[in-house]
Amino acid sequence: MAATLRWRVLEAGDVPLLAALAGRCLRADGGSPDAATASFVDRSYLLPGKSTVGAVEPGGQVVAAAAARRNRDRLDAVGQVDPAWRGRGLGRELFGWTCAQGGDACTLRILTEAVTPAAERLYARYDLTRVFAEDVMRRDLTVPSPDVPLPAGVTVEAWSDGVIADFFTAYAGSFGDRPGFPGWTLEQWVAWTVDEEFRPDLSMVARAADGPVGFLTCTADLIVQVGVRPDWRGRRLGAALVAGALATMRATGTTQCHLDVNVDNPGAARLYRRLGFVPIGRRARYEAGLRPRR
Repeated sequence: MAATLRWRVLEAGDVPLLAALAGRCLRADGGSPDAATASFVDRSYLLPGKSTVGAVEPGGQVVAAAAARRNRDRLDAVGQVDPAWRGRGLGRELFGWTCAQGGDACTLRILTEAVTPAAERLYARYDLTRVFAEDVMRRDLTVPSPDVPLPAGVTVEAWSDGVIADFFTAYAGSFGDRPGFPGWTLEQWVAWTVDEEFRPDLSMVARAADGPVGFLTCTADLIVQVGVRPDWRGRRLGAALVAGALATMRATGTTQCHLDVNVDNPGAARLYRRLGFVPIGRRARYEAGLRPRR
């Protein structure tokens, strides 16, 4: 049946079709609801400089899609196949197309919002190594969150222009000791943090007598980052920040909250489970070297 498909370049007008494809994959594979939004698929597939391809069935539905962009010596790529069309070689076709976009030898980096067993087998076949993974977790906010008090001597304040520097200090102090820390400037971190969905009223910085000791940033239904300075870990500060955000979200009528937690951070995962989060999917990056074409 794959022979009935028409392969073509994807364009801006295809965003609704790509979002629908992402929604079908999300329902089958789990993961963050954001992955099926029009803004997310537009960024993932149609930013300037990206090459695209899609498989379209006779009825006009996109059932497989991929996008790739060369970034110096690295090729970044995304792709997905409709659950109803899996097992027919479309994943291999997308992977072959992706490799062909690499040109000379470079590193191929695959970004996936939902790791499935079939995808892992495909990546293993082509010697792709997983270099990053996060579990997507969800909290049902129709169930009240536990009341977790702040540690003694700690106060919190919502995001505002006057405290952005404290947020950044807490961010750097919380994550600066971790492998892969990007070393961003305040301006770079703020640009990454603040977008059209950012909620300053839900985002909090925690202070003690010796300065900023933790922080939390949010959208209306997503906890973006939670950090606690190493010398303040183990005092339930992170739990208090998350529980407070959940209570406020629930009070505004939000019915569920999501977050991502690195698979190499089991302590944080245990904290989120205790607060009622459950895993619903996994997102990851895989890398491999592409050989020059002959």
